[in-house]
Amino acid sequence: SAGAGWARFGRFLFGPGGWRAAQDGVASRAHGVARAFGLSGRRGAWPVLIGVALGAAAAAAPPVQHAVVDGVARLQNAMLTRPEFAIRRLEVVGLKHLSEEALKDAVQAGAPRHADRAAWAFDYEGARRRIEALGWVRRASVVLQPPHTLSIEIIEREPAALFREGDRLTLVDVGGARIAPAPARAAHPTLPVLVGLGAPRRVAEALRLLRVAKAGGLGEAAMVRVGGRRWDMELRGGLRVMLPEERPQAALERVAAWARDAALLERGFEVLDMRLPFAPTARPRPTPQATQADVSTRSVETSETAPRD
Repeated sequence: SAGAGWARFGRFLFGPGGWRAAQDGVASRAHGVARAFGLSGRRGAWPVLIGVALGAAAAAAPPVQHAVVDGVARLQNAMLTRPEFAIRRLEVVGLKHLSEEALKDAVQAGAPRHADRAAWAFDYEGARRRIEALGWVRRASVVLQPPHTLSIEIIEREPAALFREGDRLTLVDVGGARIAPAPARAAHPTLPVLVGLGAPRRVAEALRLLRVAKAGGLGEAAMVRVGGRRWDMELRGGLRVMLPEERPQAALERVAAWARDAALLERGFEVLDMRLPFAPTARPRPTPQATQADVSTRSVETSETAPRD
């Protein structure tokens, strides 16, 4: 029988009288593991006994191998549903925007049968990776709080802007990571809108320019990334400020000074081209009576160069 074959292997391995001593030693260590985990009886010995059984089966005859492997499979399946090893409670810290249902789906996605209930078989690292793949999550940790609590702590991304692609709006953080679709502009009225190729990669720069514009009295604006190289700023009054590729903040500070000293925003300009720092130009907004020849480009007059009455 399988039991007799295992006993013969044990006597061969440990010598006369040593088989019983080995059994007692394994049992003693198994009970020590059980006590460490707060288990009683021989239940805590199962992982150890499984290892001993597989080691014996490896050196036994094929019928003994099959019998031991089948027995171990049945024992493992039983262990997966034992209440002593079950995860009974989920504790989540850090949820603000992400729904708990989405988090639970990520935790359980791809988990094998019973693995979501057995603490020792649960894939903690896999669960962490799946959670961090969610747009809202910047970082996550997944650990077991003995005896039965799965503890998840997450740090969420904070929306910094809306990125527009055609009719679609997407929330992005300051690092440019795409968080989630936005249902409408009105759902996030305080977030600036970014448009254009490569705009999400330069969110921090766009926010810095918007702060300069607001502090300089230019008000709220949208940012358009042009050619993946530079920004256009569209002010609420309809004026488009074309900023240079290099030192855009300095150019914007000049625009803010003109708006303050020369009433630039009230002078009917449609476009203010600041790409050449030594020769800024402006294009007036066309009127119904204007012809193409009337809409000429001319130099910007500051308070120092404007004619006096």
